[in-house]
Amino acid sequence: MKRFFCARHMVPPSSPFVVAAAHARRATSSPKRLTSRWTSNLKHHFSQLAYLGCLAIVMLISSGCEQSTRITAFDELSQFSLSTATITPTGIIAGSIDNGAAAHFNSTTEANFFWRTGGVNDSQQPVSAVALSADNNTAITASGSTLNLWDTQSGQSRHYLSAPATINAVAINPSGTRAALALDNKTAVVINLERGGIVQTWVHASPVLSVAINNKGVVLTGEEANAAHLWRLGVDEALVTQTHEDAVTLVAFDDSGDTAVTASRYDSVHFWQTAGKHETQYRISGKAMALKAGRRAVDIAFTAPNSVLVAFSDNTIEYRRFTQQTPIQRWALGKKTMLARENSTLIAIGQFKNSWRALMSDGRLYELGAL
Repeated sequence: MKRFFCARHMVPPSSPFVVAAAHARRATSSPKRLTSRWTSNLKHHFSQLAYLGCLAIVMLISSGCEQSTRITAFDELSQFSLSTATITPTGIIAGSIDNGAAAHFNSTTEANFFWRTGGVNDSQQPVSAVALSADNNTAITASGSTLNLWDTQSGQSRHYLSAPATINAVAINPSGTRAALALDNKTAVVINLERGGIVQTWVHASPVLSVAINNKGVVLTGEEANAAHLWRLGVDEALVTQTHEDAVTLVAFDDSGDTAVTASRYDSVHFWQTAGKHETQYRISGKAMALKAGRRAVDIAFTAPNSVLVAFSDNTIEYRRFTQQTPIQRWALGKKTMLARENSTLIAIGQFKNSWRALMSDGRLYELGAL
């Protein structure tokens, strides 16, 4: 119970003295004095309302550049629940949780091939990673510790390889002769796809979660222990290490191989030079992401030098240029409903058939168009 203090004596609010004193004060207040007090209070409230109104207008104007274009029309690429995918100018490879992988080279609604992704004696496992070579001749699917190589012209399996541990990510070099694997046993390995066998092993401090390889024999890895490493084939030590504040779940190169991208779980996305002093070229701050629980970058595609599309786990996509910090354009995929289907997540972005597209885990393929 609240209590009033008068001099050094504590008086309950229900005391007759307090009630009488309050009535006395009201009785002795003149109408003019009451009117003046009411006018002053009214001015104060109007002042507060005006301030809040101006603040709302400023916030609305400042957030105008972040307004999203919502896209609801889509193609049904797959009826299965997808776990991973890659979208390239020549094809889309989509891996599912229970039904292998599908390859689309001509159409977004009809697959050219359906592939069983386990080994000869393996039961079907979720597809953890897929890749397609730049010459469109070789596709790779990974399930568990099994790596399958596919001929994209015939659809037949060339052979399968067993990795030393569970495969978390896979990348293939532009010529289709080498594959880099991110493994759960704290290593990254490079495999000769023509002859088989491991040609390079790099040891990490924690499970390796992401990997990329460029056309210059340089490999980029991201690990659970908040670090990304740049490696060169034939060299055992890392060329450079970039630290983050969380596990590095996404790495990539631009087409030239001169720019590296490293993105960590719920932290910032860094774009930096692979040569020279490895200086940071651009950064997408993770502070804004932290305001939205669980928002992280899930895929990145370069649209031109110093221009990128970044896909986020909240099903939004941002088009950015290194010359400005705010997005040029922003998309939101799907409708906001409570249906279970709407719980799907964005898993891949890329250009296919001269149009930029985004794929969801429930098989919906959205078209962003040309940029």
